[in-house]
Amino acid sequence: MSPSTKFRWRQAFTSLLLLAGATGAVWVVRDILRQDPARGLTNRNERPVTLTMTNSVFRSYGADGRLVAEATVDSIGVTKDRMRVELAGVKQGQFLRPGEAPVGFTAASAVYYPPVETLEGQGTMRVRGKGFDLTSETGKYDGRQGTMDIRTPVKGLFGPGRIEAKTIRFNTKTNIGVAEKLTYRGKLQDPDVGATRRDWTIQAERTDLRGRVYIHSRARATDGEVIVRADRIEQNTETQVITCIGNVRYWGPDANVQAGRVTIYRRERRAIFGTNVQMLVRPKNSPPAKEEPIPPLAPVVPDEIAKNRPAPSADPVAQDPVRDTGNLRQYPITIRAEQIETNYARGQRRAKATGNPQARQQISPTSWRLAFAPEADFDVEADWLILRSTGQGRQVRLINSVGDDVMAREIQLSTREGDDRMSAQDLTGTIAIDEEDLPPRSTGGGTGGGAGPSLRGPIGTRL
Repeated sequence: MSPSTKFRWRQAFTSLLLLAGATGAVWVVRDILRQDPARGLTNRNERPVTLTMTNSVFRSYGADGRLVAEATVDSIGVTKDRMRVELAGVKQGQFLRPGEAPVGFTAASAVYYPPVETLEGQGTMRVRGKGFDLTSETGKYDGRQGTMDIRTPVKGLFGPGRIEAKTIRFNTKTNIGVAEKLTYRGKLQDPDVGATRRDWTIQAERTDLRGRVYIHSRARATDGEVIVRADRIEQNTETQVITCIGNVRYWGPDANVQAGRVTIYRRERRAIFGTNVQMLVRPKNSPPAKEEPIPPLAPVVPDEIAKNRPAPSADPVAQDPVRDTGNLRQYPITIRAEQIETNYARGQRRAKATGNPQARQQISPTSWRLAFAPEADFDVEADWLILRSTGQGRQVRLINSVGDDVMAREIQLSTREGDDRMSAQDLTGTIAIDEEDLPPRSTGGGTGGGAGPSLRGPIGTRL
């Protein structure tokens, strides 16, 4: 060994002894690990820690001389193979990359691998950065790739809310990754967009993170008032559009819905229910929503079968609730349609059903009313239901259990409690009338003979 080389080794050991004896010493991985003064003096089958320091500042530099990681630690150890730096009591740690926000970390203990700029922490490891602050018992962070891999239960801040998950893996640069057994609590959009009135809780078997889009699989979401379940819920935090796909179930204060697909436009306060929609409109003053089945819509009995059934009851007590349109909001209504679009903005609440909607209202076990139309509009604010034809002829039909069966081009019904107003265009059909309600027949004396006055004039306001 040349004199100059011996001088460099002596200088390195002298510097190391000075650093090891000082509190708050700085451990520079790039400089110290470049050489191995113990080469050939130890058993190659062992992996001893060759250098140890306490109460130190750890710093690691890349091949280009750039500082890539640093932390305050209780102790540092370097293994003989120079591939591991063992850290204990890691505090105020951070990974640094040009043009990017730092990623901070703390851990009870950690192993840092200088060649690949990767840290593996144990014992309550915390990793935080732009848009996240997560804690777990273990974790791995790759400083070069910006990837975080946590395979033990994790919790903390993520986006605009808090999460708990069985595992999570994602890239801190792109926010692309995946979480398993996720529970999310918080707003459904970024704070910059604005706050919602309620926090949401979303539970999912798996959540794929796609930047600003979260894809929740086999998910359940609730804000304490509304409950939604679906095979897949896509949450776009930028456009504020939530898309539910596959076996969608919705339970709300006004209605319960099942559909193949639901798209919610939160900024516009608008939702579209599509693909074989079945809706149960709940009566006014119903109890809070709960997860319960939506009763299927009873099929319409064909005319050839219906005519052979027993005649409807002539009891006025049984007929009055069926013909009283002022009680529409007192009983549940089951609706089926290809699509239902709703606007739930305050002061603008309305719904439109298309694709040959049908509605059935069961008043008692034997009393019911049924409506058909190519499309229907329900103005919640004005309390009006409008049933429309879209082609030629009378395509709107109303049937009930007391034998009434009418058709029209358009029918408008008030849904306000106690208001039985109804109007119709081009109405025709059959109204079942009890003989006791008919005018008495004349017994003679008139020039016209036989019959008394006939029933004339428009149908009144009641069906």
